[in-house]
Amino acid sequence: MSDYPNILFVITDELRATALKLYSDLGIQTPNIEKLAATGVKFEYAITPHPLCVPARVAMMSSRYPHSTGSRLNETLMPENELHAF
Repeated sequence: MSDYPNILFVITDELRATALKLYSDLGIQTPNIEKLAATGVKFEYAITPHPLCVPARVAMMSSRYPHSTGSRLNETLMPENELHAF
């Protein structure tokens, strides 16, 4: 057994919080997402270091700001020599 915890980030794209029953009475039924939120960690108040998806995700996985990784566009991949979580 590893001394490190298993961490799984579930990230959605193009999905507003109000589209989920979890956050709004008008949301659609999402029982699996609701189960994940009930048994895991739900980030209620979070900010992003960048308005675009890829640079924000690179920042999350590398623990560095997008300007320091060179990831500034959605077409930019994680730099090969960059330490990351995956």
